[in-house]
Amino acid sequence: MTSKQDILTQIVTLATQNGISVGEIDAAISGHKKENAVSKNIATKIFSILGGIFIFAGISAYIGMFWGEMNSAMRVIITLGSGFAAYVMAVIFARESRYLTAITPLLFVAALLETGGLFVLIDEYFNNHTGNWRLACLMVFGVMLAQQGFTFLAMRIPVLLFTSLWFAASFFYIAFDMLNIPEELNAVIVGMALLCIAYGLRNGIYGRVLQLAYFFGSIMFLCGAFELLERTPLEILYLALTAFMVYLSVMARSTTLLIVSVLAMLSYIGYFTAKHFVDSVGWPVVLIITGVLFSAIGAGAFRIKKKYIS
Repeated sequence: MTSKQDILTQIVTLATQNGISVGEIDAAISGHKKENAVSKNIATKIFSILGGIFIFAGISAYIGMFWGEMNSAMRVIITLGSGFAAYVMAVIFARESRYLTAITPLLFVAALLETGGLFVLIDEYFNNHTGNWRLACLMVFGVMLAQQGFTFLAMRIPVLLFTSLWFAASFFYIAFDMLNIPEELNAVIVGMALLCIAYGLRNGIYGRVLQLAYFFGSIMFLCGAFELLERTPLEILYLALTAFMVYLSVMARSTTLLIVSVLAMLSYIGYFTAKHFVDSVGWPVVLIITGVLFSAIGAGAFRIKKKYIS
């Protein structure tokens, strides 16, 4: 067997013959180590996500099989208790760097189980056959918002920012609905709030979470705004609003926001054209012009993404 010293001698000989410096050898070794670390990290994340899926699937299957045979206390323990146990485990694991990849799926599973468990708790012990589902949602989303929000402030884990924003949006949407605020105005307010939060945190380390906030926030805002402006003298302002959203996507450097804004703009142009010009003699010409506009907007969006976002 070739000894370690012989191998080192061969390396020195080959490096000398080919003019390879010590720094280049060190860089090559470091790069190889980084590639191995990245491969291991990806594999660990995949198995952690799969582990979380199977844990949630197993608990769900058990609940589905034996739900009818459980009493009220057992139903609360198997749902809310399991979720809280998963949450505590995630908080404990967060203190150990070797368990970091397992925290995200565990926290996500915990949030799902705790939310379901709180609804079960209310239904089993506090429902009183009133059927007030809005109050139940407000209580559940409020409790979950408090837990997820304070935990995020303490731990700064991205998945907790996502769950906090989700529960916050749900809480305020239900609260405004209980105050009899019109549904379309409700969507505009909550969607705008999500967009403002995402834009305010754009320079942080929560890029992927903020893309989700941009996605849901922009859809809620644009859909609500269209419902408010539709069939009013100010309806055409919706086109200006979508243009502003394209501008905002450039400022926020968000591809997600750009895609949603461009799709909203194209959809409105198609809607406006069909509504006002479908019966006119010049309809074929309008179709051609609309096609050119669609192509121009699509090309413009690509250039914006390439120049200002990518």
